[in-house]
Amino acid sequence: MTPRNLMYTTVKPRRVWKLASVLILVCGLRMHAQRLDPRTPLGSAARAASARELAKRAASGPMAAATVALGKTAGTFITFDAPGGCQTPASFPGCTTPVAINPRGEILGYNVDANGLAHAFLRDSSGAFTSFDVTGAVLYTNVFSVGPPGSSINPSGEATGGYFDANGLEHGFVRDSRGAITTFDPPGAVNGTVPLSINAVGEVTGYYFDANFLFRGFFRDAKGNMTDFDPPGFGCFGTGPNAINAAGIIVGSYTDSACNSHGFVRERNGAITVIDVPNSLETFLITVNEGGQIAGNVVGASGGNGFIRDTNGVFTFFNVPDVRDFGPMNLNAPGVVVGSYLDDNLVSHSFLRTPDGTLTIIDVPGAGTGFLDGTYASSINAAGVITGDYSVAGANHGFLLLPQQ
Repeated sequence: MTPRNLMYTTVKPRRVWKLASVLILVCGLRMHAQRLDPRTPLGSAARAASARELAKRAASGPMAAATVALGKTAGTFITFDAPGGCQTPASFPGCTTPVAINPRGEILGYNVDANGLAHAFLRDSSGAFTSFDVTGAVLYTNVFSVGPPGSSINPSGEATGGYFDANGLEHGFVRDSRGAITTFDPPGAVNGTVPLSINAVGEVTGYYFDANFLFRGFFRDAKGNMTDFDPPGFGCFGTGPNAINAAGIIVGSYTDSACNSHGFVRERNGAITVIDVPNSLETFLITVNEGGQIAGNVVGASGGNGFIRDTNGVFTFFNVPDVRDFGPMNLNAPGVVVGSYLDDNLVSHSFLRTPDGTLTIIDVPGAGTGFLDGTYASSINAAGVITGDYSVAGANHGFLLLPQQ
């Protein structure tokens, strides 16, 4: 599989937005955390050949993923749109994009209304919406489908995210459970800030762009104090933290000086461990649950294209079929993984993987089958309720998938 994610190179803020940039965004931003940059010192043919050889070696190896029958989607779908309507034809990406769900069933999301104005929203478990706007926000980071990989609203209802100002510069915000909004930028964030995850105690992680447009990781504590961090040997495009749990464990990926991607784990005390999946070309750590289990994906699969890493460092691999590029993943407390991916036709699907190895493909009924249409599951809570969006002719709508009782 050749990684083609453009997210980390096309969302560098500019003072002037041009049509070409928007077209790149449309084509590349749905997939998150697959790679820091599409450029690589290894050509696509060589990379594909290496991946095939690694897969061949791993097929009979001790870490090879078990072959499981794909299940059918079980449960009840509920579809919804935020109040305010949607532009027709839809603005990019338009309508409603849920990004995270907490244990209480509250959903954080973003929408573009019928007038083309962007808003953030919270949807409670009864289906009631609360819309809010950050002062100075013209667009929200996830309106460009960059951002929260499923953990940007915590159990008490605190939420984090990013927004663009009128100059096209990105900033971060935290909204507390009472509705008070605080905006922030790390001191070195000359060219933008993208928060991605908030934990149960209100700590936030994400990345910012420094003066050279290099990605740099940050940790923001519950009092607003900021700490920068990067794994040893980072370079090329920089550091991309993805998620933080209540213990303060941060996971993400970074590129080295040769532009190859590695995973990392950062402890609360600041210690960083580099994680490379054995016999793989590149490693991407996407999400961490409260128990410290980590989920992610690899290029040059060592027994599978997705994995779970337990607290002892043991990898369990699984294969999602027909993957061209992975999108976000989210891992709940019981160890259930949900995520999305593009197939070879650039149509999105989602998957659910349970601890017993059962893999289920998720497609919302009525989801489109055109370019970048399809189903984008983004978050799962401890009760197994999944949220995300589905796209029809470029217009996004929210969905819930309630587990079968």
